[in-house]
Amino acid sequence: MENILCEYSDKIDIKKTTIKVNDIKERFKGPGIGPHNVSFVLVSIMKEASKLKKLTGSEKKNLVTRLLGYLIEELVPDGKEELEHILKAMVPSLIDNIIDIGKTKTFKKSMRLLCF
Repeated sequence: MENILCEYSDKIDIKKTTIKVNDIKERFKGPGIGPHNVSFVLVSIMKEASKLKKLTGSEKKNLVTRLLGYLIEELVPDGKEELEHILKAMVPSLIDNIIDIGKTKTFKKSMRLLCF
């Protein structure tokens, strides 16, 4: 993971980001990562990446994609390499879909209503 983060060392606090990613890793260590929760892991990483103001949108997407790939490698159970490859292949389109959903006013309005 440090190799991934070092590429952005001039724009992010590597120590702080490492701690955040490790917190996410610990949260999902028990259940592992699979089709049932990959989107929750992704959203957790995306929330942290959104706080990195010096990164461009494409840099954030690249960072999130690579960090989720790292977490998939770490948290998919042994012997499930095919699942690992499928989940990694899903990540870029999942990111795009989550961003698109977040941009819609209808979605934002319905989320506010659900919160109350």
